[in-house]
Amino acid sequence: MSEVEWLYLWADVQPGEPSAEVSVPTVEDTVTEPEESTRIQQTDFDNPEGPQDGPEFTGRVTGAP
Repeated sequence: MSEVEWLYLWADVQPGEPSAEVSVPTVEDTVTEPEESTRIQQTDFDNPEGPQDGPEFTGRVTGAP
């Protein structure tokens, strides 16, 4: 993912739910790298004034299936 500048990810969090889990599949490689992370920022496309940036979420890449 280090070479991906933009990626669109759709996730549905139901009203009243406090959280949701989102999985982003990655491909294992043999390159020695420091701990990897990912950043996802919510965008509200339903705003009448146009797309609005929302909260930002971060996570770390793990070797777990």
